[in-house]
Order: sequence, then C-alpha cells, then structure tokens
Amino acid sequence: VVRKFQKLDNGVAFADLKLGSGAELREGSVAVCQWVLRRADGYFVDASEKHDFAPLRLRVGSNDLGALDAALVGMRPGGVRRVLVPVPLAGSAKQISSKLGLGFGPQRQLERQINRPDP
Repeated sequence: VVRKFQKLDNGVAFADLKLGSGAELREGSVAVCQWVLRRADGYFVDASEKHDFAPLRLRVGSNDLGALDAALVGMRPGGVRRVLVPVPLAGSAKQISSKLGLGFGPQRQLERQINRPDP
C-alpha cells in the first residue's frame, strides 16, 4: 500500500511503499539499503542491482548524500520508501558518485541533471 507523500521542512519528500517492523531509524543510526537513482523525469540512471546488490551504508544525520538521510528517519527494517530529493539538496555529483560507486555513464547523467539550469 503506497502512502501519501510527506514533505519535510527542508523540501525532501517521501512516501512509504511498504512499512517495516522493528526499531525506527533515528539520528545517528546506520541505514543499510538498496537504492535506485532516477532523474527528475523518472528516467533510470543506476541502481544497487547493477552493482551486485551492494548495499548503501549511510549514517542518518551525516549528510553523506545531501539531504537524503533526513527522509530515512522513522523507517523500520524491511521498509521500502520512495524519496524525492530536490537537486539543490542532493549534494555534489562527485559526492553522490563516490558514495554509490557509479560508473562513468551514470556519473555523467547525474552531473548533467545536477547542472541543469531548470532543475
């Protein structure tokens, strides 16, 4: 069951696609998750599936991936959440590429998206 999108004060929006169970993530927790990166128009860029499902490890509150971690607060193990991060809050293309281990093609798509004049 897809829940309604909630918008955080910083502009990041999220919707739970599946609720998990167990302890909620909070500031300082380490999130281990699979990911899919899409452009604003929904075009597929890259995903953990293409990297042998290597999970993303992210400390909530660290801003390792721009404002993404703010939307992870409150998630529970096994949950699935769609997160929309406005381009100005996403962090740099270099920061994102490094953290996700993106190859050349996905990194170039990400750079173009971040550098668009009308994000």
